[in-house]
Amino acid sequence: LSPAPTDAFYIALESDHSLHVLALVLECELAGGAGINPDAPPLEWQVWQAGAVRWAVCEVEYDGTGGFNRSGEIVLRLPAMAEGVFQEQTAFWLRCRLTEAQTGPNGYRISPNIESLRAEARGGTVAARHAITVLNETLGRSEGAPGETFQLTHTPLLARDPHRDYLTAERPDNGEIEIWREVADFAASGPADRHFTLDSGDGTLTLGPSLIQPDGTVYAFGAVPIKASLLRFSRYQWGGGVTGNVQAEMLAVMKSSIPYVARVVNHRPASGGRDAQTLEDAVLRAPQMLRTRTRAVTADDYEYLACQVPGVARACCIAPGAQPGTPSDPKPGQVVVFAVPQAGAEQGRLTPEALNLSAELRERVLAYLEDRRPLGSTLDVRAPQYLRVSVEARLRLPERSDPGSGAQVQVQAETALYRYLNPFTGGPQENGWPFGRDLHVSEIYALLQRQTGVEFVEELQLFLGADTNRTPILTPRLNVPPNAVVCSDVHRIRV
Repeated sequence: LSPAPTDAFYIALESDHSLHVLALVLECELAGGAGINPDAPPLEWQVWQAGAVRWAVCEVEYDGTGGFNRSGEIVLRLPAMAEGVFQEQTAFWLRCRLTEAQTGPNGYRISPNIESLRAEARGGTVAARHAITVLNETLGRSEGAPGETFQLTHTPLLARDPHRDYLTAERPDNGEIEIWREVADFAASGPADRHFTLDSGDGTLTLGPSLIQPDGTVYAFGAVPIKASLLRFSRYQWGGGVTGNVQAEMLAVMKSSIPYVARVVNHRPASGGRDAQTLEDAVLRAPQMLRTRTRAVTADDYEYLACQVPGVARACCIAPGAQPGTPSDPKPGQVVVFAVPQAGAEQGRLTPEALNLSAELRERVLAYLEDRRPLGSTLDVRAPQYLRVSVEARLRLPERSDPGSGAQVQVQAETALYRYLNPFTGGPQENGWPFGRDLHVSEIYALLQRQTGVEFVEELQLFLGADTNRTPILTPRLNVPPNAVVCSDVHRIRV
């Protein structure tokens, strides 16, 4: 039988190889992959992730076999794995699956023949953070009064880990070390609670105040360290910001050597770094924060709270409607949130990898919203549907134009298209193509006609789908589902 899409072969691994760089050394029969393009075989490597009940895609760092067309090795970067049972065999599963491209002209004519296979661990993937760590910083001695403030030396502060980042107070009488925990505010703190608040922007640490109540009594919102107690902060990290959002393959030098580690590199762009919020931005966001109060009730609440998770750029919430919908619509009591991850570079053509919602980010969003959803509702977090649109156009310049202006107009027009058809910068408001907003061919005409130096648009054709498997858009409007956004593929402009 000829190989068909979704055909796969499975590799059972005895132990967990999550986040490993795994090399598969293969002996393949020559011409085993006859008919394919060795540089773009119709294959996809995946691992089983039980928590999400799905197969997660691996990144192929190197394929020396040309799609099983010759002997060599394949180097894979594996995401998190989970144990699964297939064919009554319990293992950590890795599989190679044929994609839909198998049905094209460059599909396998016969099944590849693998004579032997050996797996080798070549490295691993670890998380990296743009930060400087400060340990056991001394803040000073307590005066024994409520509401005292202290200042950390370095700012801005990054998110703290409550298990490692806390305040200690060394009592002057017996040297006992007391541990104080950070809280968002003192509203629920009692007189015996060792709590403090910490401003991430300016590094101000505040101990609990004491306030006069309506009946004349004084109530302490948090305990007070004994006078002359020496206060230290166990650990904190500072730095971050947009300067840490470096491009791929920029982090390649280790500050100190590590045994058995030959080299390091960031294969993906760094993302999630944000500068401190401006006062103007805070004024605009305040009404929304007051409305949600950290609880997700309406669709707007879910979208706002999902965007508070580091790594999420945009979100769309679809809740069940009052009237019965299609089988794919959310059921009563079910809420579905579609999250767009932050991309390292938001200009130009965005690759599918840059828009991939990783299993780790999905779990973070799900955990954050689970604590804030109403009881009785179910929640799911998914990646949106990206409708990849490419534009082919021919532009006419005025007569007697500068002969060298054609290339400049071409670059200008393509840049405008990549920016307009974009999940982050696109759409009429330039803040990302709206979820579910249809694309009209007329607005592409208008966009190109506005470019400096263009007299008129002579020809225009829109295509839907990836560059290798696309279909022309023959209607005046492209219908966009509620869970989808428009994204640029490859534009071709002739002048």
